[in-house]
Amino acid sequence: MRREQKCIHTHTWVMVMFTPCRRVQSLREERERESKRAFIGLMVSRGIHWSHALRTDLETERRRDAGAEETKETQIKEVRHAHDLTVHRMVARRNLLFGRLKLLSLLVARPAIVATVAWFLLASRRLKESCLPKWVRRCGVAIITMMILAPAKFWRLAGFPNSSMSVKSGVYHSGSEQSKFLCEKLNLSKRCSLFRSFFLNGDWSTILPVVVNKFSRFVGCGSQAPRSQWCRTMLPSTTTGEFVCTDWLFPPNRAAKCKGVCVVLPGVAGGKDALYIQNVVERMHNVAGWSICCLQARGMGSAPPVHDLKNFFDPNDSSDLADLVSFISSSTSGQAPVILVGFSLGAIQLGKFMCRGTAVPKSVVGSMLVSGAFDMAFSEWWRYKETFQKAIVPDMALQIMNQYAQRLDSSLLPRLARATSYRELVLGGLQPITGRSEDYEAFAAEGNVTSYDLRKIDRPTLFLTAVDDPLHEPGLIGLERAIEAVHGPEPSRKLVVAVTDEGGHVLWPDSFDGSSNFLQCILEGFAEAAVMTAKIKHEQE
Repeated sequence: MRREQKCIHTHTWVMVMFTPCRRVQSLREERERESKRAFIGLMVSRGIHWSHALRTDLETERRRDAGAEETKETQIKEVRHAHDLTVHRMVARRNLLFGRLKLLSLLVARPAIVATVAWFLLASRRLKESCLPKWVRRCGVAIITMMILAPAKFWRLAGFPNSSMSVKSGVYHSGSEQSKFLCEKLNLSKRCSLFRSFFLNGDWSTILPVVVNKFSRFVGCGSQAPRSQWCRTMLPSTTTGEFVCTDWLFPPNRAAKCKGVCVVLPGVAGGKDALYIQNVVERMHNVAGWSICCLQARGMGSAPPVHDLKNFFDPNDSSDLADLVSFISSSTSGQAPVILVGFSLGAIQLGKFMCRGTAVPKSVVGSMLVSGAFDMAFSEWWRYKETFQKAIVPDMALQIMNQYAQRLDSSLLPRLARATSYRELVLGGLQPITGRSEDYEAFAAEGNVTSYDLRKIDRPTLFLTAVDDPLHEPGLIGLERAIEAVHGPEPSRKLVVAVTDEGGHVLWPDSFDGSSNFLQCILEGFAEAAVMTAKIKHEQE
């Protein structure tokens, strides 16, 4: 009995003792399983995080490598573009150098030919041994020298008419009261017939004064600048959204009353420092007391670059001139008279502007066109293309490349660099830049003015040119249609055409440094006559 009780008691104790241990073991196993699950989950989450971080690092490295490659490609493109630009600039500078050497050859070639002929006639042994007397040989040298150095003067003295044009030198007008008053006020017929250039031919009259002036500035012995300084003013354009670049020069004596505003339109790639502009400043500003305003070509020369290349300089566009005249009229309430003076290409633009007739603002009392043209056929004249254009066009191409090289298509640079004529510059530069696509003939035809257009001129207008102009060949600038406009059945009563035998292009020099008392007197007298005509017209109204 006791044994049975003891066994039962032992069994109970064992059951009691081992049951908790099993539970604890099971709890431990569950905890281990949970910890393993947690550990596995932790490892999985860390693995996902590590894989995501690794993927992010790989993408970052890939992007960095791609960015580095793009940067390298961009740098390579920039280096190539800079190298190509340097090469194209060198080509344009070489063309410019050759063009300027051609111009200098125009100065040297004739004296060299004369020296060769004179040596042959005077120093040749065969001629010395011949029966020709010495005075005959000397006369032959003199005649040949005159024929080579001054052909226009020679044929004029010999009594032969100039064969380069059908229009003779002189003054042409309709015979109206205003045109007669203008010619009498200026003594125009006498001045034009008696004027003789300081130099022997048109090439020398055009080139030598510029060379002498630049050399004087380089050495430091040139004429001193006026006391007043040029003031740059940017006016907003109402048509293009760009700015109209103007340089102003006000009278030195601010207490004196200003007579008016003289707006000057320079020629191709010209500006306020051009020699012909200084001729205007010397008389109209320093003596007559007019304010001078020089209109710069949009985006060219010293003018700031345009924001939109489509608004780049267009020689057939006169919107900047219209905005400038409107600004002057509104600023002065129309009280200040405005005289418009154009030189070369500026005269061509001004002629188109004056053909608007009554649409021209009333403050404009007159205009003067110096060495202009009514027909653009002269731009294809072989002598102009082979000499002067080869020095003018590369300079313009260099200006365009220096200001807009980073904004131009790389395919345009070679065509710009090789351009040596207006046709190549327009087709290879101006039209692709502005987005135009017509041929050169259509582009040049926009600058032509018909006799019907000239009859619309409503203000006194003086057109001045020279027979020996080496740039604008008189037979190709439309002089015949201008004379037809003043002598036709319905004549232009406000247009006066003056043609001199000598004078060259835009200068008419009567001294070695290029100053022109002839041009200064005509400009001052024309301004006074135009103002008087406007006052008489206002009183009659």
